[in-house]
Amino acid sequence: MNGDLYDRMLAQLKLAGYQERSWKSYLRAVRQLQNFHSKDLEDITEEDIQNYWVYCKDELEWRPSTMRISYSGIKFFFVNTLKRDWDTLRLIKVEAEKRLPTILSIDEVRTILASIHTPQNKAFFTLVYSCGLRLQEAIHPGGRSRRRAGADACPAWQGRERPLRAHAGSDIAHPSRLLENAQEPHMAVSGPWTHG
Repeated sequence: MNGDLYDRMLAQLKLAGYQERSWKSYLRAVRQLQNFHSKDLEDITEEDIQNYWVYCKDELEWRPSTMRISYSGIKFFFVNTLKRDWDTLRLIKVEAEKRLPTILSIDEVRTILASIHTPQNKAFFTLVYSCGLRLQEAIHPGGRSRRRAGADACPAWQGRERPLRAHAGSDIAHPSRLLENAQEPHMAVSGPWTHG
């Protein structure tokens, strides 16, 4: 992207209130399009954009979230910076990404935990679930992620009993038992993320 177009698009993104992370992603999307076609952006046609997105989706197997960033960045550039109002830019729809539900049922949690075969990983994820921790809270219990109750949210960190956030009636192991098990020799590892 030549300097003038880059500066114009960046100024427009800032004026439109986009945050730095967004405008960096949008500028990168436009650069990727230009690199793909190896020609000036002013010379890229509507058909070029269609071919690029088909390639990204089918050949590179981009996820919907990645496609959304590409669509948004390229659309912003061509509509606002180059003032082109092509049908392709108006008609683009991004399929919704299928994600796990925010709250898993007890059976879903049991299925996930049953698929974990290494004892240290099973203990780690059982602890995370039993205490209702976010992943970063479990990895760094005293770190910046103490926005909720942090290290105090789980009895395994403090060695005292507290109500768990796991569903009532769950037979998921209690964190104090997990802490005892973690001290056994076969569980002595450098971290819960190991695979052996």
